[in-house]
Amino acid sequence: MKYIKSSLFNRAPKLLAATLKLATGKDIDAAIEHLSELKGVPQKIGQLLSMDVTQYIPEEFKNKLKPLQSESKKFDHEILLAAVKKSLSVDAFLQITHFETSSIGAGSIGQVHWAMIDNRKVVFKIQYPDIEKTIHADIALLGPLASIYEFIRPDSKDLSILLKEAKKMILGELDYVKEANHLVFFKENLKHDDRFYVPEVLQAFSSEKIICMEYVEGLPLAQFIKVTKDIETKNKIAKALLELFIDEFFLMGKVQTDPNFGNYLIKDNLQIVLLDFGAVKDFNSDFRLDYFNLLDASYNGNKDKILLFGEKLGLVNRSDRLEAVNLFVSFMKDVLSYFHAEINPVDFKKEEITKKLLETGWKLWKEQRISSPHSDLVFLHRKLGGLFSLLKEMEVEIDLSPFWEKIKKFN
Repeated sequence: MKYIKSSLFNRAPKLLAATLKLATGKDIDAAIEHLSELKGVPQKIGQLLSMDVTQYIPEEFKNKLKPLQSESKKFDHEILLAAVKKSLSVDAFLQITHFETSSIGAGSIGQVHWAMIDNRKVVFKIQYPDIEKTIHADIALLGPLASIYEFIRPDSKDLSILLKEAKKMILGELDYVKEANHLVFFKENLKHDDRFYVPEVLQAFSSEKIICMEYVEGLPLAQFIKVTKDIETKNKIAKALLELFIDEFFLMGKVQTDPNFGNYLIKDNLQIVLLDFGAVKDFNSDFRLDYFNLLDASYNGNKDKILLFGEKLGLVNRSDRLEAVNLFVSFMKDVLSYFHAEINPVDFKKEEITKKLLETGWKLWKEQRISSPHSDLVFLHRKLGGLFSLLKEMEVEIDLSPFWEKIKKFN
């Protein structure tokens, strides 16, 4: 690819075509091609749909969308190298002795190439030229297109919520200076945990549009899942990622909320490489305490407290229909029951283990009309949904009760 079509006029036909193909279930491969080519919000939506645990699209389509997590149409390297040159000082650019023509990754807003600075192998994460312009064009188009999708597939509900989420997520990811700072933060906070590795940022070669970091060898998580047969090895990775989420939220107050599997590599020694911190959200101590109190009430089956803290967080409205209120209470109790010692370990290979939660959650989603949940809850729960998808994908069997004990220690 030489450039992104950023105008409303140029993007409309492919966005419309992709919407219709996804809604009707016809020629899904062509729809994925369009999302990959358009980059930005459309590709981010494709990534989120591939990990979604609701019923926006059928399960078989989600599997076809999974390549959007780590593979998409790639820009010609000359365009990206020119962007690097524009972003760096002359002295810094001249220190780049090699820039690899083949990309090692292409995402929704940027592409990754390895390079050499003097004798050190590094990677450059480079923002696509004009990508910001496409975001506003896409949002103008996707609102009406979501209505078309919902008309064709009336079983899906409020796709506009997903659009808003994708827009907020991708706008936050455009600030590469902030992302580089997040990389530094997580590297410092995880330096004593040998299960994880965060690449070092080379600040002198980074800017608002590019991030330069050390090159780290590893197997992409999706590929690792496919080739790894040993269940204990997969269990070890799954447990580490669950513990990382708990530490991020309850200990650090910062959560990397993008659940994309492409954000992780697995090294030969089974260290998990954390690559992407563009979608980090901060959660203050008051919010975290309210959230813990909701979980604690749900774990202990205390209906009054479930409603008290659920309403405080904007997840339920006690003046809503009784059926919707009772569904919320039932859903929260069911979710936290998975942490009770007597039903553990949980075997995520068994579909019936999760079927009830999915059915209850989807029914609740259709019944409720919550208009003002805490804005960051959408991102937090998307990450939880991604972890849920990961456990299913890895087909692991895990004792979840120790994770609840870990959560309680923070509160």
